[in-house]
Amino acid sequence: CDESRPICKKCTRGTVTCSYSLEQSALVVLESAYPRIPPRINPQDTPDPSQIIHVGAPSHAEEVSLAKRYTLRGDNNDNLRLIHHYAISTCYSSWNATSVTQSVHLRDIVPALGFEHDFLLSGLLAVSSLHLALLNPSDINIASAIKYHTEALRQVQPHLTNVSPNNVGALFSFSCLIASYSFGFHQIQTPSNNSLKSILEVFTLIRGIRVIVRDGMQWLKKGPFAQSLSINPSNPNASLAPKIEAAISKLLQRTSEQNFDPELRDVYTAAIALLRQNFILAAEKPGVKMTALPFPILVSDKFLESLKGEDTLALVIFANYSVLLHWLRGYVWLRGWGNQIVEAVKHKVGTEWWDCLEWAVQEISSSDIILERKGPFEITEA
Repeated sequence: CDESRPICKKCTRGTVTCSYSLEQSALVVLESAYPRIPPRINPQDTPDPSQIIHVGAPSHAEEVSLAKRYTLRGDNNDNLRLIHHYAISTCYSSWNATSVTQSVHLRDIVPALGFEHDFLLSGLLAVSSLHLALLNPSDINIASAIKYHTEALRQVQPHLTNVSPNNVGALFSFSCLIASYSFGFHQIQTPSNNSLKSILEVFTLIRGIRVIVRDGMQWLKKGPFAQSLSINPSNPNASLAPKIEAAISKLLQRTSEQNFDPELRDVYTAAIALLRQNFILAAEKPGVKMTALPFPILVSDKFLESLKGEDTLALVIFANYSVLLHWLRGYVWLRGWGNQIVEAVKHKVGTEWWDCLEWAVQEISSSDIILERKGPFEITEA
């Protein structure tokens, strides 16, 4: 056999059906059933930074169509359905990596680590189940998500106090999956009037990423997730669009006018500075879901305490942050969050604070989605 394709010469001369032609037929069937799956690449390759994974990611319509095919049945094949659904759909939706290399990490490396670490595999199955539930609501999909999420949290506990080179990649992957799960799960619960309480519960869970990165940075930098560790803008001194700069300035002015003790004023000033950096990052990477995470991950514990106590200034700062979530509402995990938070804050603060909410309310009222555009930013060198 000369191994030529699609049919080798030996089979061409004879009457035998060539195995290579069967492989080709199978490939055609698969590509027809599951379109737009990106090709495998070597994880060590360094792609052009302009390459965007959206090329291979399914559209929302395709996501819904795939979800209906993968509806769970409560049989022994459910885990296979969930793993396959993760590989062809959920992995792109969960993190929305910005390069071909990162897409390989999400699609290939994370499941491989999951087969070595039970907690990550359970987390993967939970997120895949929840993705199905968000796209194609059913009791069995929701029950599966809750079941695997509960298992994952139980299984991961012993590892959280023992971060090592052997588990750090799996723990980092798990914490990022939990971020998606946390945002998504509150959407399938009975609607609550307290969206602020719900989002703070989400923040508590995703702040676990900070702990993993802090304890395992030396090992993560040497592994396949190194590119995912940078959540700082490349140019922290960049200027944003005038409306955003004006909104930030209003928050800083109110902070200087309030009768705070110096320590609390520093807490709010730092939170506003972090918010501005988060907007710059979102401007550099429009449409990337991970840009919604720096503020909740890095903001101080004291700011979160003020937010939980519903301090007015903390609330209006938070409402301006929620615009980032609104810009990303095209992702099923973040749908509705931005609007709910801005509306909740508006009803909690007095009218004398509405000038600090003016820009956020205007953005929430807009109908465009950042996934379909470059965003409202006008970045210039400061």
